[in-house]
Amino acid sequence: MNCWDEESYFEPSELDEKIEELKEELRKSVRQEIKDEIEKLRKENRELQDIKKNFEAVKRDFEEKKAECDRVMQQAEYKASQARLIKLMDKYFVCDLGLCIQKEVR
Repeated sequence: MNCWDEESYFEPSELDEKIEELKEELRKSVRQEIKDEIEKLRKENRELQDIKKNFEAVKRDFEEKKAECDRVMQQAEYKASQARLIKLMDKYFVCDLGLCIQKEVR
Protein backbone atom coordinates (compact mmCIF):
# COMPACT_ATOMS: atom_id res chain seq x y z
CA MET A 1 0.00 0.00 0.00
CA ASN A 2 1.09 3.44 -0.85
CA CYS A 3 1.55 6.03 1.91
CA TRP A 4 -0.42 8.47 -0.22
CA ASP A 5 -3.80 7.01 -0.62
CA GLU A 6 -5.26 8.62 -3.74
CA GLU A 7 -8.82 8.60 -2.49
CA SER A 8 -8.05 10.43 0.72
CA TYR A 9 -5.61 12.74 -1.07
CA PHE A 10 -8.35 14.30 -3.20
CA GLU A 11 -10.94 14.53 -0.46
CA PRO A 12 -11.35 18.05 0.92
CA SER A 13 -9.64 18.56 4.23
CA GLU A 14 -11.38 19.92 7.26
CA LEU A 15 -9.76 23.29 6.57
CA ASP A 16 -11.06 23.27 2.99
CA GLU A 17 -14.55 22.50 4.25
CA LYS A 18 -14.40 25.40 6.74
CA ILE A 19 -13.17 27.73 4.00
CA GLU A 20 -16.07 26.69 1.76
CA GLU A 21 -18.53 27.23 4.63
CA LEU A 22 -17.10 30.68 5.24
CA LYS A 23 -17.32 31.50 1.53
CA GLU A 24 -20.94 30.41 1.45
CA GLU A 25 -21.76 32.44 4.56
CA LEU A 26 -20.03 35.45 3.02
CA ARG A 27 -22.02 35.04 -0.21
CA LYS A 28 -25.27 34.85 1.75
CA SER A 29 -24.32 37.89 3.80
CA VAL A 30 -23.41 39.93 0.72
CA ARG A 31 -26.63 38.88 -1.06
CA GLN A 32 -28.68 39.93 1.97
CA GLU A 33 -26.88 43.27 2.19
CA ILE A 34 -27.52 43.89 -1.49
CA LYS A 35 -31.20 42.94 -1.14
CA ASP A 36 -31.55 45.21 1.91
CA GLU A 37 -29.86 48.10 0.11
CA ILE A 38 -32.06 47.64 -2.97
CA GLU A 39 -35.19 47.63 -0.81
CA LYS A 40 -33.97 50.73 1.04
CA LEU A 41 -33.32 52.52 -2.27
CA ARG A 42 -36.73 51.51 -3.65
CA LYS A 43 -38.43 52.88 -0.54
CA GLU A 44 -36.43 56.11 -0.76
CA ASN A 45 -37.28 56.39 -4.46
CA ARG A 46 -41.02 56.01 -3.71
CA GLU A 47 -40.77 58.73 -1.07
CA LEU A 48 -38.88 61.03 -3.42
CA GLN A 49 -41.44 60.43 -6.17
CA ASP A 50 -44.19 61.50 -3.75
CA ILE A 51 -42.20 64.60 -2.82
CA LYS A 52 -41.64 65.36 -6.50
CA LYS A 53 -45.37 65.10 -7.24
CA ASN A 54 -46.16 67.36 -4.29
CA PHE A 55 -43.47 69.81 -5.39
CA GLU A 56 -44.90 69.97 -8.91
CA ALA A 57 -48.36 70.73 -7.48
CA VAL A 58 -46.93 73.45 -5.22
CA LYS A 59 -44.97 74.86 -8.15
CA ARG A 60 -48.10 75.00 -10.36
CA ASP A 61 -50.05 76.68 -7.55
CA PHE A 62 -47.25 79.22 -7.09
CA GLU A 63 -47.16 79.99 -10.84
CA GLU A 64 -50.95 80.49 -10.89
CA LYS A 65 -50.83 82.81 -7.88
CA LYS A 66 -47.90 84.72 -9.36
CA ALA A 67 -49.78 85.21 -12.64
CA GLU A 68 -52.85 86.41 -10.73
CA CYS A 69 -50.70 88.80 -8.69
CA ASP A 70 -49.11 90.18 -11.89
CA ARG A 71 -52.57 90.67 -13.40
CA VAL A 72 -53.82 92.49 -10.29
CA MET A 73 -50.69 94.69 -10.28
CA GLN A 74 -51.24 95.61 -13.95
CA GLN A 75 -54.88 96.44 -13.23
CA ALA A 76 -53.87 98.60 -10.26
CA GLU A 77 -51.25 100.43 -12.35
CA TYR A 78 -53.83 101.01 -15.10
CA LYS A 79 -56.40 102.35 -12.61
CA ALA A 80 -53.77 104.61 -11.03
CA SER A 81 -52.77 106.03 -14.41
CA GLN A 82 -56.46 106.52 -15.30
CA ALA A 83 -57.05 108.32 -12.01
CA ARG A 84 -54.01 110.54 -12.62
CA LEU A 85 -55.24 111.30 -16.13
CA ILE A 86 -58.74 112.15 -14.87
CA LYS A 87 -57.25 114.44 -12.22
CA LEU A 88 -55.20 116.26 -14.86
CA MET A 89 -58.19 116.43 -17.20
CA ASP A 90 -60.37 117.90 -14.42
CA LYS A 91 -57.80 120.62 -13.89
CA TYR A 92 -57.75 121.73 -17.53
CA PHE A 93 -60.94 120.37 -19.13
CA VAL A 94 -64.64 120.09 -18.41
CA CYS A 95 -66.05 116.86 -19.78
CA ASP A 96 -69.71 116.00 -20.09
CA LEU A 97 -71.41 113.42 -22.28
CA GLY A 98 -68.13 112.58 -24.03
CA LEU A 99 -67.47 116.23 -24.98
CA CYS A 100 -64.50 117.94 -23.38
CA ILE A 101 -64.05 121.70 -23.33
CA GLN A 102 -60.82 123.40 -22.26
CA LYS A 103 -61.07 125.51 -19.13
CA GLU A 104 -59.65 128.92 -19.12
CA VAL A 105 -56.36 128.85 -17.27
CA ARG A 106 -55.65 131.89 -15.18
